[in-house]
Amino acid sequence: MTKPQLKTYVPDKIKLQHNRKTGEAGTIDILRGCKGCELKNAPCYASKGAKRTGIDFFQPVRREFDKSLLERQLKNYNIDWVRIGCISDPSLDWETTCKVTELVRAAGKTPVIITKCFNKLKETQLKRLADVEAHLQISICGMTPKNSIIKREHIAINAMKAGIHTRWRINSARWKPDGRADINQRNLISWAKGFNLLIIDTPLRLFQTSPFWKHVDQTKYHRHISPISGKKDNQRTAGLVIPDAYACFSTCADGPHDNDPVGCPHQCVTR
Repeated sequence: MTKPQLKTYVPDKIKLQHNRKTGEAGTIDILRGCKGCELKNAPCYASKGAKRTGIDFFQPVRREFDKSLLERQLKNYNIDWVRIGCISDPSLDWETTCKVTELVRAAGKTPVIITKCFNKLKETQLKRLADVEAHLQISICGMTPKNSIIKREHIAINAMKAGIHTRWRINSARWKPDGRADINQRNLISWAKGFNLLIIDTPLRLFQTSPFWKHVDQTKYHRHISPISGKKDNQRTAGLVIPDAYACFSTCADGPHDNDPVGCPHQCVTR
């Protein structure tokens, strides 16, 4: 039987959206879909959801930058920061990402970019992000390939030199002791501390069917508590893993605590 051919997304406009998964009220995705992770068999729940609707998630489509639409939305948005990069990765279109951050800052809000840095930034783009005091959170984990780690390290150094608020967003896990992922994670932490780069501990939440599940110390994992319902769901988490890594300067009460070991789902790190 021939498999049904997947379609690409229909292009639409860049807009403020609500992230149902985390409860974040203000997220912006520059594209629909994403390039695809460089990790073989990495769990990508967004792609699975898209596939169920007949969409090829790994064929990203650029969205139209409608300045007046975003200005109207930002004017009516009462939180002082905006997450850029939720389901897609903003590094796939740095030029448009720069335009969006400038608009966010013009509205009196802090742009927080979350990215795997698939593409490098030009010097002019680094300056534009620094000028609007953007926050750049570079996602990485113990399973990230060596060449990608080196690339992101270079980008992080260049971003810090440009004066950008840069964070090392480690998708942490209780990996099996002394395995490749565990060693990589320890090296990522040491490298960041060597450059005085603040770390955000973002614990991986795994289903037991995830390809990563066999690589973690399963005795350290427990049911995850949904930040939306407050109830346990089917994902597993080990909670915060990296000592003294929580880099949030917010004065809100949503930091990590015993009832929600993953901590605040927003992780804006803007103050």
